[in-house]
Amino acid sequence: MFIMKNFLQKLRIKFLSFKVERIKSKLKSIAKKLNPSEKSISKDTTILSVNSCSQAEIEAIKEKVNTIIKNADGSCDELIKYIENEGTCVYKFKNADKILKQIDEEQGFILEKRGIAALYISFFTKHELKFQTAPMFVIDVDKIELYAIICGLYKWYSYKSGLAGFDYETNKKFKYYMKHLGHVSLKRLNIDEIELLQEAVKRDQEATDFTLEYAKNIEGSEKVIDKINNSGFADI
Repeated sequence: MFIMKNFLQKLRIKFLSFKVERIKSKLKSIAKKLNPSEKSISKDTTILSVNSCSQAEIEAIKEKVNTIIKNADGSCDELIKYIENEGTCVYKFKNADKILKQIDEEQGFILEKRGIAALYISFFTKHELKFQTAPMFVIDVDKIELYAIICGLYKWYSYKSGLAGFDYETNKKFKYYMKHLGHVSLKRLNIDEIELLQEAVKRDQEATDFTLEYAKNIEGSEKVIDKINNSGFADI
């Protein structure tokens, strides 16, 4: 049962990584078709110029998050305490996954919400009605998932470090296109929106990769990762 639960957690993360790759490919394709007079884009360069972070910054974040996890001994409770001590609220309640699904979220790190989504989540977290909420963590007490917390921790630390792709408008677009991937056109976005959306894609991919690598290291799960890679999800 424990092995199967971990496998399903990794499978969900891997599935997300494939979706991210698809939207990333679409963004690059559309960027090349935009008016080149707006910004110079060559075949050998990417479009990531809006506050794009360096590889050194990414490696520094990985190292710091690994240290946080190590100091917490990989404990969900200790990681939650660390996040709370850093000033981010963590809310735990039953059926959180089902509740969050209504606003296209899962347990873990949730960025700023506005409007109806903010009213909805503020009611369940603070029993208040607010039209804007601060970034937070939401945990389902019935099924606390270490990998969901670690993935959220990585995103949270990247957000706290000031990396691009976490602002409200960009995250809203990212959630929308991830949900409707394959059914909507990205061509209406301008170059700046594409650049920021591309940054959001990178942040999600970095968190996914980090979580998979962590799972692989702590469990020696080469065979499990191979199963995931050969599961057919790459064709979705």
